[in-house]
Amino acid sequence: MDSKGVSVAVVAALIAGVLLLVIWGRPRLAFVAWVLSLVTVPVWISVDVSATLPAHSVVGLLAIAATISKTPARFNRFDYYFAIFLAISLLAVLLAGSIWASWAQIFIRWGIAYAAARVLVSATGTRFAVNVIAVLFGIIGGVAVLEFVLQWHPFVGWETGTVESNIWHKIQTRGGTDRSEWAFGHSIALGASLAMSIPFILRSSLNALNRWMLLILVGAGIATTGSRGALVAAGVTAALSLVYFAKQRALRTAALTFSIPAALSAAIILGPLLARWARGGSSEEQASADYRNYLYTTYVPKFEWFGKYPDFDITRANLSIDSEIVILGLSFGWLVLVIALIPICVSTARVLIGRATAAEIAIIGQAPVLATVAFITQYESVFFLMAAMAVQFVLEGAEKNRGLPRFTDAEGLGSANTVTAYQRPSSGPLGHRASASVKPV
Repeated sequence: MDSKGVSVAVVAALIAGVLLLVIWGRPRLAFVAWVLSLVTVPVWISVDVSATLPAHSVVGLLAIAATISKTPARFNRFDYYFAIFLAISLLAVLLAGSIWASWAQIFIRWGIAYAAARVLVSATGTRFAVNVIAVLFGIIGGVAVLEFVLQWHPFVGWETGTVESNIWHKIQTRGGTDRSEWAFGHSIALGASLAMSIPFILRSSLNALNRWMLLILVGAGIATTGSRGALVAAGVTAALSLVYFAKQRALRTAALTFSIPAALSAAIILGPLLARWARGGSSEEQASADYRNYLYTTYVPKFEWFGKYPDFDITRANLSIDSEIVILGLSFGWLVLVIALIPICVSTARVLIGRATAAEIAIIGQAPVLATVAFITQYESVFFLMAAMAVQFVLEGAEKNRGLPRFTDAEGLGSANTVTAYQRPSSGPLGHRASASVKPV
C-alpha cells in the first residue's frame, strides 16, 4: 500500500472510530446513520476483503456493535431460516463449484443489511424506523428530480479505480437524456429502492400533507430514472397499499377479492397494449426487453439442482444478467433459488388473504424488478432492510397477542383503536418524544 493508501486508511479508521463513539448506545441515531450511508454513499466506496465491503456495510457493522451490547436482539425462526439459506449456499461453494466471491457478496450485502435492520429496529421500534425510511427516501426522491432537471450528477467524479467504480460511476442515458441514479450507480436500483418506500410513507405517522409531499417526491424521482420496471413496481406497490387503507379486515378482504379478478380481466383486455409498453418504443428499450427474454429462454433450462452451472462465471462473464432469479439459479442452483423464493411466496399469500405488513407489500411490489434486474449496488441491501422490517412487524404483532399481524395491528397505522404504543406521537418529526458484476442495460 502506497502512502496515499495509508493516509486514506487512517482517515477512514478515524471516521469509523468517531462514528462508533457517537452512536454507541443510541440505536435511533445508529439507524439514521446507517440508512443515510445506504442512500447517500456510492457502493464503490468500499474496502476489498475478498469481496468488496461497501461503506454502508461498514456503517451497518458499527451500528450493530454500538447497539447489540446495550439491546441484544433475540433470534427467531425467521433468522434461523436466513442462516440456513446462507449455510446451504456456502455448501454450494464448498461442494458444488459455486464461486466464493458470489457467496461473500450475499453474506456482506444481504446478511449485514438484514442483521443491522433486525438489531436496530428491535431497539428503535417499527414506528420510528417507518418514519425514518419515509422521510429519507422522500428526500432522495426529491434529489433525484434535481439531478434530472439540473443534469447534475455529483457522484460521477467519485472514482476509486476499482472494478465496481468503473462499472457504476457512469451515468446511463436513454434517448440522449441522462437518467437519475443519485448514489445508487444505476437508474433501476434507484427507482426500485424508491418504490419500496411507498407503503412506509403511506403508513408513517407523519401528517397527511407531509405524506403527500413525500409521495410526490418519490413518484417524481422514480419517473426521472426512466425505469419501466421501477414504474410498474411503484404502481403495484401503491395499489396494494391503497387497498390496505381499508381499516376493517372485511372491507380489505373484499377489496382484495374483487381486485384480483379485475386485475386478471384488465390483463386480458389490456395485455397486448401493456406488452408493447413493457417492450418499449425506442430501439434501446426493445433491445433491453429482447435481451431479458433471451436470458430466461437460454439459461433457466441450464440451472443445476445444486451448485453453479459449469460454464457460467459471473466474475468473467461478458454479459449483463438482468434478472436476480437467473443469476441466483446459475450461481447456486435450483435448491438455493427455491429456498430464497419461499419467503416471497409466503408474503404473497399473506397479501392475498389481507394479513400483510408494509414491508411485505414493499417486497411483493418488487416482482417486476426482480424478474428484470439482478441485485445490484445498494438495491440488494435496501431489499434486505425491507425483509428484516417484515420480520420485525410480525414479531411485534405476535408480542401483542394478536396472532399474525394485520396491517394496522402490527404497525399501528390504521384505525383509532390501534394500540397506544404505536399511536402518532404528539411531537417530533420521526416519532421521538419531546424528551427523548456488469452494469445491466
